[in-house]
Amino acid sequence: VRYIFIQDASRKLLAHTFTDGFPEALISLNNNNLSDGYSIEHFIAEDEDLIDIAMPILLSRAGFLHIGFTEQPIHDKVYEVIAWLLGIIIAVLAAGGGAALVFATIITKPVYKLAKAAKMIGAGNLDCIVDVKSTDEIGQLGITFNKMVEELRNTTVSRDFLTRIIDSMIDIVL
Repeated sequence: VRYIFIQDASRKLLAHTFTDGFPEALISLNNNNLSDGYSIEHFIAEDEDLIDIAMPILLSRAGFLHIGFTEQPIHDKVYEVIAWLLGIIIAVLAAGGGAALVFATIITKPVYKLAKAAKMIGAGNLDCIVDVKSTDEIGQLGITFNKMVEELRNTTVSRDFLTRIIDSMIDIVL
């Protein structure tokens, strides 16, 4: 609160809290019809935003009460809350980004291993095995992949064995 002053019903100044004399400009500042309630007026004084609230005393029969205060403490608190909320938002975003990075790594690493093994098998290396330790769908895919490679290896060995037998029988017949 920057000031308080009281006027009588004819707007004559009765009392005030100013130490260096009363600023006469305040007398006419907030003189709206106050018989029904209060009136609020914003103004700038000495490079400071002020609010003057004028209220009738006993329905303006006894006069008027004016209270002037600055909005700066309110603005300071609002800025403090905004800064605090901004910090929380940044922390939540950072934590979310970190969690997303961890989960992406957890998911993509086994998929990368499977893709690498598939390329090796496509190049003819049937001795590769995918080491996937997870028990989720990716882990199940790794287990199935390894079974498929084992069956492919067995089929290839059987085919090679049969080819050798057929070749040796052809040699005998010829």
